[in-house]
Amino acid sequence: RKIVWAFLRKKSGFMFVGFCPNGDPIAIDIGAEMGSVWYMDHDTMATDLLRSAAIRVADNLSQFMNRLVHEDDFPFDYYEAKEKIK
Repeated sequence: RKIVWAFLRKKSGFMFVGFCPNGDPIAIDIGAEMGSVWYMDHDTMATDLLRSAAIRVADNLSQFMNRLVHEDDFPFDYYEAKEKIK
């Protein structure tokens, strides 16, 4: 299992740092958009290209934490973010 996650991290440019309440992974971009925070769609991330199953929710970890704490309508998972961030 560790080998699979390491491979996905290296190949996709993401480092997984946590999970949303529904199990969607939370990741930090370590590639093209260095430091930005993303939610992954846990239903399709294994079958699609990982970046196509992701949505950016913050420019950096500090902004993510600030918005999570202070914005009542901050999305809690990939699906909610997809609806709010169009």
